[in-house]
Amino acid sequence: MKKTLLALFISSLFLFLFLFSFNAVYVYGKTSLKKIKFKAKIKKGVKISVTPKDKFYADIFGGYGAFDAKKYGLDINTGRLQNNIMLYIKAIGNNSNGWIQNTAENNLNYYAALMKYYNGNKSNITFIYGRNDGTGYMPQIFSKSLENIYGYQFNFPMDTAYIYNTEHKWHVAFRWINYINKNITFENKVSYSYSRYYRVSYANPDFQSNPLSLLNGGYLPNSPVNWAAPTMQNSYNPTAEFGSSLLGTAYHNFINNVDKIGDAPMFILKLPFNKLKLGGDFLSYSTRSAEFWYGSYNMPEGDKYNDVWDEYDTISNYYVYAQDKIKIIPKKLFIEPAMKYQTIKTVANYNSGYYNEIGGTSSKFYNYWQPSILAVYSPIKNIDIYAVWGKTVGVPQIGSKYILINSETDEVAEGYDPLMDEKPQYMTDYKLGVKYLHKGFLLSADIYREDYINKSSSVYNPIVGASVYFSSGTARQEGFKLSAKYNFNKIWGIFARYSYKNAQFTSNFSGTYGTVSAGQHVPYIPKNLAGLGGFAEIFGTYLKVFGAYTGTQYVPVSALKNGAYGVYYNINQNYETGGYFILNGYVARSFNLSKISLFNKMNLKIVKLSFSITNILNRQYNSWSDYIYGVSSTNPVQEVMPGMPRFVYAQASFGF
Repeated sequence: MKKTLLALFISSLFLFLFLFSFNAVYVYGKTSLKKIKFKAKIKKGVKISVTPKDKFYADIFGGYGAFDAKKYGLDINTGRLQNNIMLYIKAIGNNSNGWIQNTAENNLNYYAALMKYYNGNKSNITFIYGRNDGTGYMPQIFSKSLENIYGYQFNFPMDTAYIYNTEHKWHVAFRWINYINKNITFENKVSYSYSRYYRVSYANPDFQSNPLSLLNGGYLPNSPVNWAAPTMQNSYNPTAEFGSSLLGTAYHNFINNVDKIGDAPMFILKLPFNKLKLGGDFLSYSTRSAEFWYGSYNMPEGDKYNDVWDEYDTISNYYVYAQDKIKIIPKKLFIEPAMKYQTIKTVANYNSGYYNEIGGTSSKFYNYWQPSILAVYSPIKNIDIYAVWGKTVGVPQIGSKYILINSETDEVAEGYDPLMDEKPQYMTDYKLGVKYLHKGFLLSADIYREDYINKSSSVYNPIVGASVYFSSGTARQEGFKLSAKYNFNKIWGIFARYSYKNAQFTSNFSGTYGTVSAGQHVPYIPKNLAGLGGFAEIFGTYLKVFGAYTGTQYVPVSALKNGAYGVYYNINQNYETGGYFILNGYVARSFNLSKISLFNKMNLKIVKLSFSITNILNRQYNSWSDYIYGVSSTNPVQEVMPGMPRFVYAQASFGF
């Protein structure tokens, strides 16, 4: 053990020297630490599916990349200890200045799994704990005009507008796999999740004369409001305390808290000609979402004082299912029918606030059946033909389900009730495919169709930074997928994929937040996706080069509703935006040190060095876009979120 600890210390020193030396020679690039898809995503960390292994190993690692991106951590697996107990621990830290201006972030992730085998190693119990803590500034959507002038790394200056996120999450789970006999196994997982998200956003009260605002359609993200005043439900007077309504609403604090508890039991029955699964999943959520306005960073948060809204919600999501894999003709034909019955109860409790004159409670109950069936037939060796049919239902959630960018005020300002404005989305899915596998060659192809009732759509409000979901009639998505992979041997191979999708609304619809027409394209769905790459191992060095093409897609156009300030409405018009191609590369080399006496004494077995480049060609593209009629615009303004530029990253790991 002393030798192992000494080895950990020495390898940590090597790691520090590696990071220090690389600091001066990194290449301009991109970091993937920001994945913005309408919401600031702080890293989720290690997947909870990681379980301890039988043999001991330990690993420490660290890397450095462009934009001062750092990643470091360790993982330790104890192997089997006394009484068949195993422990796995992993900790990761990462921070970066961000590939977009003013988007520095820091994240820490921890994970531990403790497992004990019993019953002759046929059964086990596992305790899992994971924690993620993250803070960081968020990129903000802005007009294409600003991007053309200031480039693809633009973000608003801190004295103009910013958003700062803080998120703390932890998760505990107890999993039990109990082998009863050779035909019956019982599994159960009980879990609890805790999430606390807090966001502070700021926009300069003088935004109306700000040149950046003028180039951005006449607004800044999360702009202050010009009409806030004491009401029956709120005593806060921004004009009296800060001189004007704009000065008194420059800061917005948003809270989103979620507690979830669940239980997922399952029986697995192995019968002579079929394998039957019977189980369920019983989840209960408790959420709170709220927003407050004030004129300074140090903000009091009080209901009936400065709350925009304050909402407490509960969701009960329960379902039971049966799934049976039946062998009709052994090694030739099997079918897998399944049935799920689900009930969901949602209750929303609204406190009074600027957007709610009086508080109240609304609730809704859903229950439905979801059948599906899979059939697989092998007419000859190495070929499988499969067909799938199924029905699924998506139920609108409440409170924190809104997809966010900066704020949540738009839907509340219009008296938005998700239990009324969005209905369950029903989907019927059809798929037919074939797969061929022989001597390292894999080829697959399938065609599919998805029919929707109450297709879920969204409209984005650029002023308050909120996207609101609404139901929009019927729609259909259909297309095909092709993929191929060929391994020349164990160390050489190539792969390719291509898919095409056509997504259109099939009926006219007009609602509170949007209008669509039959034949109009469903937005944010690329028509073509393609990928191509290869890998090889040359003299012990692993190489991989792969590229991905994302084709053109249609994006929506929205406008101020009836000339009202701050309320946006999705109009039945789409614009097509261009596609982009990204090329990536990866190189890794491992060095076996176990035969070197010095390292062998320290139990240092292997050192692995890796080097990756994402977006090798440094393509400039936008990963998200839409069009809006701004406050001061007579023509639609394109809004964008820049994609990731080139990112170079190197990492070293030391294994024991």
